[in-house]
Amino acid sequence: MNHCKSNLRLAAFLMALALMLTACNQSSTPDSEESVLRVHDVTGLQIDTLDEKLNELLSREDLPLRGRVELLDENRLAVNASRFLQDEIAAMIDQLRVSDSTDAIERPFRVQYWFLRMAKDTSSEDVPDDILSDLKPMLDRFDGYSLSVEDYLETHHRAASNVGHVRSGRGTYVSMHSVQATEEGVALHARIHSPGQSSSINYEVNHELKPGRALVLGKVHDGGNDEQASYQVLVARVEWTDSAD
Repeated sequence: MNHCKSNLRLAAFLMALALMLTACNQSSTPDSEESVLRVHDVTGLQIDTLDEKLNELLSREDLPLRGRVELLDENRLAVNASRFLQDEIAAMIDQLRVSDSTDAIERPFRVQYWFLRMAKDTSSEDVPDDILSDLKPMLDRFDGYSLSVEDYLETHHRAASNVGHVRSGRGTYVSMHSVQATEEGVALHARIHSPGQSSSINYEVNHELKPGRALVLGKVHDGGNDEQASYQVLVARVEWTDSAD
């Protein structure tokens, strides 16, 4: 009986979700991708958790909320939507499975994100010394260039299930598909958007971060000519936030 009630509850939720998606104005979507049909395997997922994560997904301002969703049976979720939204839903479902990984540990940590501008007409005074030290090998390859901070974000976590998104006042945001702490470090799968100097920049990050060391996750040409080019450099660092080291 509880199983039937759960399926009815999820079916009602998905019907409301489909109405929300269909009602959204097409002009509000960030792209005009054609809709595609995909069937997602939701075998073994808790219905309450699935409800919660889909609601979190719909609350994000950066998503094109347009499409249809239907529960085919207790193990299959059909989605007719843009490839972008399909990828977001697939990543959300994958993250719900990550929490069962035997490698995952529960330990508090934070991920720091620096959006740096690398150019010849700037100064590195606002970049932390330890970050500059880690990035010195990259700077040595660009004679006469320095770094300055365009934006900074950080996220705090306790376990793999703590995922979500964070946005700065200038429009930069980090959307975490999955964040999993292990004994070796943190596996980060995220979509990161930055306004940039000349145009918006999107990064797709799937990388393992080692605690205590800054890592360049992306470098994008962001203006100027060949002789005076500037770049945006995305840098991340993980730190454990408990007393153990």
